[in-house]
Amino acid sequence: MESSNTPIINIIAAKLPRELAMKIYNEYQTRYKELVNILEHSERFNSLSNFIETLEILLALSVFHKRVICNLEGVDKFAGTISRKKEDDITIDIGSYKLTTKEQNRIKAVIIDYNRLAQKFGIVDEYFAYYETYEFLENMLRFKKSFDDDYLDYPDFNENGEEINKKNRKHKSNQSEDGDLPF
Repeated sequence: MESSNTPIINIIAAKLPRELAMKIYNEYQTRYKELVNILEHSERFNSLSNFIETLEILLALSVFHKRVICNLEGVDKFAGTISRKKEDDITIDIGSYKLTTKEQNRIKAVIIDYNRLAQKFGIVDEYFAYYETYEFLENMLRFKKSFDDDYLDYPDFNENGEEINKKNRKHKSNQSEDGDLPF
């Protein structure tokens, strides 16, 4: 996609340490090229082709989630385990780095803000659980279908390509109250 706007991945990675930002940017670029190639050559994902800008945002967010949020959640859980054992403010030594209570609270705030944003748009962690780019597209296809009025009429498939029976499943739209996502 050619645009005069700043790519979303640049915005997401702008204030991160350079080494981490480069990993995020490189993974995004590789996956984006694969995504475009799959969309061009696969009938299965035709319904997503018109939403390339949304896919760009969600792909960038998924890479950010994997490289930043998951690691912050790990640090938060680790610090929480240690904090339960002590009652005062603690500083955790990680090599030469000292993780203070103030930084631990900042990490919790980032995680809470991220989770609120994800919840607002109906984005669940399962959508970002993938190894291959086609799996990401499968997840996005399910995400898109959750916005469609006739959601229950769409066939859904498991990881083996077998159709999942949805007759007894109730419709639960992921659309936010603001309706901001273009799915």
